[in-house]
Amino acid sequence: MSLSQNGFTFGGYQHGLVRSESWDVAIVRGKWFGVKGESHIIHSHYGRVLRCRLMITGRASHAALKAELDVLDTKIGLLTGTLTMTLNGVATPYPAATFKGYLEEEPGPFQDASGVNGWCIFVDLIWQQRTS
Repeated sequence: MSLSQNGFTFGGYQHGLVRSESWDVAIVRGKWFGVKGESHIIHSHYGRVLRCRLMITGRASHAALKAELDVLDTKIGLLTGTLTMTLNGVATPYPAATFKGYLEEEPGPFQDASGVNGWCIFVDLIWQQRTS
């Protein structure tokens, strides 16, 4: 399984499947004095949020783990275009996506108590996808 965009591969990590939220829809609501109810002007959908859970493990120190996150920070807003998730040789494209960053999941960075996996963190990668 791999996850890539603009030649950058979110590689060396374990990640889940890309999840998409519902498309955003522009709705303008109107209400007029003396008229019961309201009116809606509805425009077509225009964008949605994509997410993918990522696990970074096996880093020797907290500083090494932070360096991995710093690399992701440099990609915010710069990775645009088609996000591609490849699973069992089948590529699923998500066109017109902009990498917005990540959200650290609880408990945040931690050191594996077993001593096997080193420093670890779970993050949710986040993109904004536009209609194309």
